[in-house]
Amino acid sequence: MRMSRLAILLAILGAGCSRPQAGDQGKASGGGGNWPRIDTEFANPPPEFRLIQFSAHDGALLPVEKMKEAGIGGIELFMESDGYLKTEVAWENVRKNIEAANQAGLQVWMADDNGYPSGMAGGQLVEADPAFEVRGLRQLTKEGSGPGPVRLDLPKEAEKFLAAFLCPVVDGLPVSEKGIPVPVESDRVEAQGIAGPWKLFVFVVQVNRDGTQAWSTEEQFKTNGRYGNLLNTAAMEKFVAMTHEEYARRFGPLKGKVAAFYANEPNLMTLWWSGSPTARPNGTTFLPWSTNLPARFQQDHGYDLLSQLPALYEGTNHAVSKRVRRHFYQTVGNMFAENFFQRIGSWATSQNIQSAGHPLP
Repeated sequence: MRMSRLAILLAILGAGCSRPQAGDQGKASGGGGNWPRIDTEFANPPPEFRLIQFSAHDGALLPVEKMKEAGIGGIELFMESDGYLKTEVAWENVRKNIEAANQAGLQVWMADDNGYPSGMAGGQLVEADPAFEVRGLRQLTKEGSGPGPVRLDLPKEAEKFLAAFLCPVVDGLPVSEKGIPVPVESDRVEAQGIAGPWKLFVFVVQVNRDGTQAWSTEEQFKTNGRYGNLLNTAAMEKFVAMTHEEYARRFGPLKGKVAAFYANEPNLMTLWWSGSPTARPNGTTFLPWSTNLPARFQQDHGYDLLSQLPALYEGTNHAVSKRVRRHFYQTVGNMFAENFFQRIGSWATSQNIQSAGHPLP
Protein backbone atom coordinates (compact mmCIF):
# COMPACT_ATOMS: atom_id res chain seq x y z
CA MET A 1 0.00 0.00 0.00
CA ARG A 2 2.81 2.39 0.92
CA MET A 3 4.64 1.73 -2.38
CA SER A 4 1.50 2.13 -4.44
CA ARG A 5 0.78 5.49 -2.79
CA LEU A 6 4.32 6.58 -3.55
CA ALA A 7 3.95 5.54 -7.18
CA ILE A 8 0.71 7.51 -7.49
CA LEU A 9 2.34 10.59 -5.92
CA LEU A 10 5.33 10.40 -8.27
CA ALA A 11 3.02 10.02 -11.23
CA ILE A 12 1.08 13.12 -10.22
CA LEU A 13 4.26 15.12 -9.70
CA GLY A 14 5.66 13.89 -12.98
CA ALA A 15 2.53 14.91 -14.82
CA GLY A 16 2.54 18.34 -13.20
CA CYS A 17 6.21 18.97 -13.97
CA SER A 18 6.53 17.30 -17.37
CA ARG A 19 8.07 19.24 -20.20
CA PRO A 20 5.82 20.12 -23.16
CA GLN A 21 6.20 17.76 -26.09
CA ALA A 22 6.57 18.49 -29.76
CA GLY A 23 3.64 20.48 -31.06
CA ASP A 24 3.33 22.54 -27.89
CA GLN A 25 5.21 25.35 -29.68
CA GLY A 26 7.76 25.57 -26.87
CA LYS A 27 5.33 27.00 -24.32
CA ALA A 28 4.76 25.69 -20.82
CA SER A 29 1.23 24.58 -19.95
CA GLY A 30 -1.06 27.47 -19.17
CA GLY A 31 0.78 29.76 -21.57
CA GLY A 32 3.51 30.77 -19.08
CA GLY A 33 7.25 30.53 -19.68
CA ASN A 34 9.31 29.69 -22.71
CA TRP A 35 11.08 26.34 -22.59
CA PRO A 36 13.93 27.11 -25.01
CA ARG A 37 14.77 30.16 -22.90
CA ILE A 38 14.51 28.11 -19.70
CA ASP A 39 16.88 25.50 -21.21
CA THR A 40 19.37 28.17 -22.21
CA GLU A 41 19.37 29.99 -18.89
CA PHE A 42 19.46 26.77 -16.88
CA ALA A 43 22.59 25.69 -18.78
CA ASN A 44 24.16 29.12 -18.41
CA PRO A 45 22.36 31.04 -15.62
CA PRO A 46 22.70 34.81 -15.44
CA PRO A 47 24.73 36.10 -12.45
CA GLU A 48 21.67 36.76 -10.25
CA PHE A 49 20.90 33.02 -10.23
CA ARG A 50 24.42 31.82 -9.52
CA LEU A 51 26.38 31.13 -6.37
CA ILE A 52 27.37 34.06 -4.15
CA GLN A 53 30.84 33.43 -2.71
CA PHE A 54 31.92 34.75 0.69
CA SER A 55 35.16 36.71 0.66
CA ALA A 56 37.85 36.41 3.32
CA HIS A 57 38.38 39.11 5.94
CA ASP A 58 41.88 40.13 4.92
CA GLY A 59 41.14 42.86 2.37
CA ALA A 60 42.95 41.05 -0.45
CA LEU A 61 42.02 41.84 -4.05
CA LEU A 62 39.78 39.00 -5.15
CA PRO A 63 40.50 36.90 -8.29
CA VAL A 64 37.20 37.91 -9.86
CA GLU A 65 38.00 36.58 -13.35
CA LYS A 66 38.82 33.12 -11.98
CA MET A 67 35.69 33.24 -9.86
CA LYS A 68 33.64 34.08 -12.93
CA GLU A 69 35.23 31.22 -14.89
CA ALA A 70 34.30 28.87 -12.04
CA GLY A 71 30.64 29.82 -12.43
CA ILE A 72 30.37 32.12 -9.41
CA GLY A 73 27.85 34.88 -9.92
CA GLY A 74 28.74 37.25 -7.13
CA ILE A 75 30.63 38.04 -3.96
CA GLU A 76 29.55 38.65 -0.41
CA LEU A 77 32.26 41.12 0.40
CA PHE A 78 33.62 41.63 3.90
CA MET A 79 35.78 44.58 4.84
CA GLU A 80 39.03 43.40 6.38
CA SER A 81 38.99 42.94 10.14
CA ASP A 82 42.23 44.89 10.62
CA GLY A 83 41.22 48.54 10.62
CA TYR A 84 37.55 47.75 10.15
CA LEU A 85 35.72 51.03 9.38
CA LYS A 86 38.70 52.97 10.74
CA THR A 87 41.51 52.99 8.19
CA GLU A 88 41.65 54.38 4.67
CA VAL A 89 43.44 51.18 3.62
CA ALA A 90 40.42 49.08 4.63
CA TRP A 91 38.02 51.36 2.74
CA GLU A 92 40.27 51.47 -0.34
CA ASN A 93 40.46 47.68 -0.49
CA VAL A 94 36.66 47.52 -0.43
CA ARG A 95 36.45 50.05 -3.24
CA LYS A 96 38.93 48.11 -5.39
CA ASN A 97 37.04 44.84 -4.91
CA ILE A 98 33.70 46.45 -5.72
CA GLU A 99 35.11 47.96 -8.91
CA ALA A 100 36.77 44.69 -9.96
CA ALA A 101 33.60 42.71 -9.37
CA ASN A 102 31.52 45.26 -11.27
CA GLN A 103 33.89 45.10 -14.24
CA ALA A 104 33.72 41.31 -14.25
CA GLY A 105 29.93 41.39 -14.20
CA LEU A 106 29.67 39.84 -10.73
CA GLN A 107 27.13 40.92 -8.16
CA VAL A 108 28.38 42.50 -4.93
CA TRP A 109 26.57 41.74 -1.70
CA MET A 110 28.17 43.89 0.97
CA ALA A 111 28.38 42.42 4.48
CA ASP A 112 27.11 45.07 6.89
CA ASP A 113 29.42 44.16 9.78
CA ASN A 114 32.80 42.70 10.62
CA GLY A 115 32.05 39.00 10.24
CA TYR A 116 29.10 38.13 12.43
CA PRO A 117 26.82 38.80 14.21
CA SER A 118 25.58 41.92 12.47
CA GLY A 119 24.58 44.80 14.69
CA MET A 120 27.82 45.78 16.42
CA ALA A 121 29.91 47.63 13.80
CA GLY A 122 32.85 45.50 14.80
CA GLY A 123 32.36 46.54 18.43
CA GLN A 124 32.68 50.23 17.61
CA LEU A 125 28.99 50.90 18.22
CA VAL A 126 29.38 50.29 21.95
CA GLU A 127 32.71 52.10 21.98
CA ALA A 128 30.81 55.15 20.69
CA ASP A 129 28.28 54.89 23.53
CA PRO A 130 28.27 52.17 26.23
CA ALA A 131 24.52 52.75 26.64
CA PHE A 132 24.09 51.04 23.26
CA GLU A 133 25.35 47.68 24.57
CA VAL A 134 22.83 44.84 24.69
CA ARG A 135 21.05 44.40 28.02
CA GLY A 136 19.09 41.47 29.35
CA LEU A 137 16.35 40.96 31.92
CA ARG A 138 17.49 38.62 34.70
CA GLN A 139 15.40 37.03 37.43
CA LEU A 140 16.68 36.45 40.97
CA THR A 141 14.73 34.41 43.50
CA LYS A 142 14.71 33.57 47.19
CA GLU A 143 12.41 31.06 48.89
CA GLY A 144 11.16 30.84 52.45
CA SER A 145 8.18 30.23 54.69
CA GLY A 146 6.32 32.39 57.21
CA PRO A 147 6.88 35.95 58.43
CA GLY A 148 10.32 37.41 58.92
CA PRO A 149 12.75 39.77 57.20
CA VAL A 150 13.91 38.97 53.66
CA ARG A 151 16.75 40.72 51.87
CA LEU A 152 18.36 40.36 48.47
CA ASP A 153 21.28 42.57 47.39
CA LEU A 154 21.94 43.83 43.87
CA PRO A 155 24.52 41.52 42.24
CA LYS A 156 27.74 43.29 41.34
CA GLU A 157 27.32 42.47 37.65
CA ALA A 158 23.76 43.90 37.48
CA GLU A 159 23.02 47.55 36.71
CA LYS A 160 19.77 48.15 38.53
CA PHE A 161 16.61 46.66 40.00
CA LEU A 162 13.42 46.85 37.97
CA ALA A 163 10.79 45.32 40.22
CA ALA A 164 10.23 42.73 42.96
CA PHE A 165 7.27 40.56 44.03
CA LEU A 166 6.57 38.23 46.93
CA CYS A 167 4.37 35.36 45.78
CA PRO A 168 2.62 32.64 47.78
CA VAL A 169 3.53 29.06 46.90
CA VAL A 170 0.69 26.55 46.55
CA ASP A 171 1.35 22.85 45.93
CA GLY A 172 4.98 23.65 45.25
CA LEU A 173 4.23 26.28 42.60
CA PRO A 174 4.38 30.06 43.01
CA VAL A 175 1.13 31.86 42.25
CA SER A 176 2.47 34.84 40.34
CA GLU A 177 -0.93 36.46 39.80
CA LYS A 178 -1.21 36.85 43.59
CA GLY A 179 2.23 38.41 43.94
CA ILE A 180 2.65 41.35 46.30
CA PRO A 181 4.81 44.20 44.90
CA VAL A 182 7.91 44.88 47.01
CA PRO A 183 9.69 48.26 46.97
CA VAL A 184 13.22 48.24 45.56
CA GLU A 185 16.15 50.36 46.70
CA SER A 186 19.12 51.18 44.51
CA ASP A 187 21.26 48.41 46.03
CA ARG A 188 18.86 45.99 47.76
CA VAL A 189 15.36 44.62 48.13
CA GLU A 190 13.91 44.15 51.61
CA ALA A 191 10.55 42.60 52.47
CA GLN A 192 8.65 40.73 55.16
CA GLY A 193 7.71 37.12 54.55
CA ILE A 194 4.05 36.07 54.47
CA ALA A 195 2.20 33.19 56.11
CA GLY A 196 3.01 29.85 54.52
CA PRO A 197 5.60 29.12 51.87
CA TRP A 198 6.56 31.99 49.60
CA LYS A 199 8.98 32.90 46.83
CA LEU A 200 10.58 36.32 46.29
CA PHE A 201 11.04 37.31 42.65
CA VAL A 202 13.45 40.13 41.89
CA PHE A 203 14.18 41.45 38.40
CA VAL A 204 17.36 43.24 37.37
CA VAL A 205 18.82 44.67 34.17
CA GLN A 206 22.30 43.51 33.27
CA VAL A 207 24.75 44.03 30.41
CA ASN A 208 24.78 40.75 28.51
CA ARG A 209 28.29 40.06 27.23
CA ASP A 210 30.02 36.95 28.55
CA GLY A 211 29.05 33.77 26.76
CA THR A 212 27.19 35.49 23.93
CA GLN A 213 27.74 34.88 20.22
CA ALA A 214 29.40 38.30 19.85
CA TRP A 215 31.75 37.39 22.69
CA SER A 216 32.56 34.06 20.99
CA THR A 217 33.75 35.76 17.76
CA GLU A 218 35.93 38.36 19.50
CA GLU A 219 39.22 36.69 18.61
CA GLN A 220 38.15 35.53 15.16
CA PHE A 221 37.21 39.01 13.92
CA LYS A 222 39.40 41.08 16.24
CA THR A 223 36.53 42.87 17.95
CA ASN A 224 35.87 43.74 21.58
CA GLY A 225 32.94 41.29 21.72
CA ARG A 226 30.51 44.04 22.74
CA TYR A 227 27.20 43.90 20.93
CA GLY A 228 24.56 46.52 20.26
CA ASN A 229 21.03 46.35 21.61
CA LEU A 230 18.86 45.75 18.55
CA LEU A 231 15.80 46.93 20.49
CA ASN A 232 17.39 50.30 21.24
CA THR A 233 16.28 52.84 18.64
CA ALA A 234 19.21 55.22 19.12
CA ALA A 235 21.68 52.32 18.97
CA MET A 236 20.37 51.09 15.63
CA GLU A 237 20.24 54.60 14.17
CA LYS A 238 23.92 54.89 15.05
CA PHE A 239 24.71 51.43 13.66
CA VAL A 240 23.24 52.28 10.25
CA ALA A 241 25.02 55.65 10.27
CA MET A 242 28.39 54.00 11.04
CA THR A 243 28.05 51.25 8.44
CA HIS A 244 25.49 51.50 5.63
CA GLU A 245 25.40 55.28 5.40
CA GLU A 246 29.18 55.50 5.49
CA TYR A 247 29.42 53.31 2.36
CA ALA A 248 27.06 55.67 0.55
CA ARG A 249 28.96 58.71 1.77
CA ARG A 250 32.28 57.36 0.55
CA PHE A 251 31.25 55.63 -2.67
CA GLY A 252 28.37 57.81 -3.80
CA PRO A 253 25.09 56.36 -5.15
CA LEU A 254 25.31 52.59 -4.63
CA LYS A 255 22.94 51.42 -7.36
CA GLY A 256 24.97 49.58 -9.98
CA LYS A 257 27.87 49.09 -7.54
CA VAL A 258 26.33 47.07 -4.73
CA ALA A 259 23.34 44.80 -5.28
CA ALA A 260 22.49 44.31 -1.61
CA PHE A 261 23.66 44.69 1.96
CA TYR A 262 23.63 41.47 3.96
CA ALA A 263 22.99 41.15 7.72
CA ASN A 264 24.65 38.02 9.08
CA GLU A 265 22.99 36.48 12.15
CA PRO A 266 21.74 39.55 14.05
CA ASN A 267 20.14 38.43 17.29
CA LEU A 268 19.19 39.48 20.80
CA MET A 269 22.07 37.66 22.54
CA THR A 270 19.90 35.55 24.82
CA LEU A 271 21.57 32.26 23.82
CA TRP A 272 24.51 30.86 25.78
CA TRP A 273 27.30 30.37 23.22
CA SER A 274 30.07 28.88 25.30
CA GLY A 275 30.69 25.14 25.27
CA SER A 276 32.23 25.13 28.73
CA PRO A 277 30.27 25.16 30.89
CA THR A 278 27.35 24.02 28.77
CA ALA A 279 24.96 26.51 30.39
CA ARG A 280 25.26 29.86 32.10
CA PRO A 281 26.58 29.59 35.65
CA ASN A 282 23.85 29.22 38.30
CA GLY A 283 21.28 28.64 35.58
CA THR A 284 21.02 32.36 34.81
CA THR A 285 18.62 33.14 31.97
CA PHE A 286 18.47 36.43 30.12
CA LEU A 287 15.41 37.70 28.32
CA PRO A 288 15.54 40.53 25.75
CA TRP A 289 15.29 43.96 27.29
CA SER A 290 15.39 47.64 26.41
CA THR A 291 14.46 50.75 28.36
CA ASN A 292 11.60 51.49 25.98
CA LEU A 293 10.21 47.95 25.98
CA PRO A 294 7.63 48.46 28.79
CA ALA A 295 6.15 51.51 27.05
CA ARG A 296 5.94 49.64 23.75
CA PHE A 297 4.34 46.66 25.49
CA GLN A 298 1.71 48.97 26.98
CA GLN A 299 1.08 50.47 23.56
CA ASP A 300 0.76 47.06 21.89
CA HIS A 301 -1.38 45.29 24.49
CA GLY A 302 -2.96 47.88 26.75
CA TYR A 303 -1.59 46.75 30.12
CA ASP A 304 1.52 47.14 32.24
CA LEU A 305 4.46 44.80 31.72
CA LEU A 306 6.48 45.48 34.89
CA SER A 307 3.69 44.23 37.15
CA GLN A 308 3.62 40.98 35.14
CA LEU A 309 7.33 40.16 35.08
CA PRO A 310 7.05 36.93 37.14
CA ALA A 311 4.85 35.49 34.39
CA LEU A 312 7.77 35.62 31.97
CA TYR A 313 9.53 32.90 33.97
CA GLU A 314 6.78 31.16 35.92
CA GLY A 315 3.23 29.84 35.52
CA THR A 316 3.83 27.34 32.74
CA ASN A 317 0.25 26.12 32.67
CA HIS A 318 -1.51 29.29 33.74
CA ALA A 319 -3.57 31.06 31.07
CA VAL A 320 -2.66 34.58 32.23
CA SER A 321 1.07 33.77 32.32
CA LYS A 322 0.88 32.26 28.85
CA ARG A 323 -0.81 35.38 27.55
CA VAL A 324 1.86 37.65 29.07
CA ARG A 325 4.66 35.59 27.54
CA ARG A 326 2.95 35.55 24.15
CA HIS A 327 2.45 39.32 24.26
CA PHE A 328 6.03 39.87 25.46
CA TYR A 329 7.60 38.05 22.53
CA GLN A 330 5.15 39.63 20.12
CA THR A 331 6.32 43.07 21.22
CA VAL A 332 9.98 42.02 21.18
CA GLY A 333 9.51 40.67 17.65
CA ASN A 334 7.82 43.86 16.50
CA MET A 335 10.61 46.00 17.93
CA PHE A 336 13.34 43.79 16.44
CA ALA A 337 11.72 43.80 12.99
CA GLU A 338 11.05 47.53 12.93
CA ASN A 339 14.23 48.71 14.57
CA PHE A 340 16.69 46.53 12.67
CA PHE A 341 15.36 44.99 9.45
CA GLN A 342 12.82 47.65 8.56
CA ARG A 343 15.32 50.42 9.28
CA ILE A 344 17.94 48.82 7.04
CA GLY A 345 15.34 47.95 4.39
CA SER A 346 14.13 51.54 4.25
CA TRP A 347 17.69 52.79 3.87
CA ALA A 348 18.36 50.26 1.08
CA THR A 349 15.20 51.35 -0.72
CA SER A 350 16.42 54.94 -0.58
CA GLN A 351 19.58 53.74 -2.35
CA ASN A 352 17.64 51.67 -4.92
CA ILE A 353 19.37 48.50 -3.76
CA GLN A 354 18.30 45.42 -1.83
CA SER A 355 18.71 44.28 1.77
CA ALA A 356 19.00 40.67 2.86
CA GLY A 357 20.22 38.48 5.70
CA HIS A 358 19.19 35.96 8.29
CA PRO A 359 18.67 36.37 12.04
CA LEU A 360 19.27 33.96 14.90
CA PRO A 361 16.70 33.34 17.67
